[in-house]
Amino acid sequence: MLSLGFKFYRAFFLVLTGLLLALHFYTGLAWIWAVLPLFLFGGMIAWGSSNISSQFFMKIYCKGDASKKQIALTFDDGPHAEVTPLILETLKKYGVKATFFVIGKNIPENPRVLDRIHSEGHLIGNHSFSHVNTFAFKSVKVVKNELKHTNLLVAGITGKEPAFFRPPFGVTSPRIAQAANKLGFKTIGWSIRSLDTTSDSAEKITERVLSQIKGGEIILLHDTFLKTREVLENILIYCQNQNVEIVPLDKMLAEKAYVKKN
Repeated sequence: MLSLGFKFYRAFFLVLTGLLLALHFYTGLAWIWAVLPLFLFGGMIAWGSSNISSQFFMKIYCKGDASKKQIALTFDDGPHAEVTPLILETLKKYGVKATFFVIGKNIPENPRVLDRIHSEGHLIGNHSFSHVNTFAFKSVKVVKNELKHTNLLVAGITGKEPAFFRPPFGVTSPRIAQAANKLGFKTIGWSIRSLDTTSDSAEKITERVLSQIKGGEIILLHDTFLKTREVLENILIYCQNQNVEIVPLDKMLAEKAYVKKN
């Protein structure tokens, strides 16, 4: 089901375009004014697609309760043979649980890493199978197949199917919305994007993250870059010193992380 906001704007711009086209044919209104709403709507779609917190196409969980002094840690793009175990060691050192949004195609090469994520009490979410930059343009059928395939791979190792889904690159579309909603996924965004995939140093990334922590934050990190381990430890030390609680994502959102089997 698409969001009511998207449906409203789509209907509004279609009606407005129809009215302006009628004025063009009957009054000689310039073409530019007749088609302007379509360009505006196109710009709105581009903004809504790339801005996950806009929830333009679908409901997306981007933040917990802002009044609570707590955060949730999430990692994308694993499981990674080298980096994910280092991240797990750091989390274990501080007794913290996180959520790992895994890419399906990475699972067959790293089954033990995925099993370790689960066995050490962390949550596992679905981050698509292919994680290609054209994912938002795929058909509803293809998106559904990717999500189901990844869930089956996760379940084959952990015995559980994720109920949390994070779109690749945080890009959404009507097709992703329809596929995720039909499969019953809860789509997860973030309130703090670390940008640890850039060339920025661990110190700069840490500063960026810590400066945004207020309350109920969902932090996006990646367990595919070595420097992220340093960033993670800096975050954990800060939270320890500032009495910021780090909670599992399902607890923060009060939502089930896995599909309930009948």
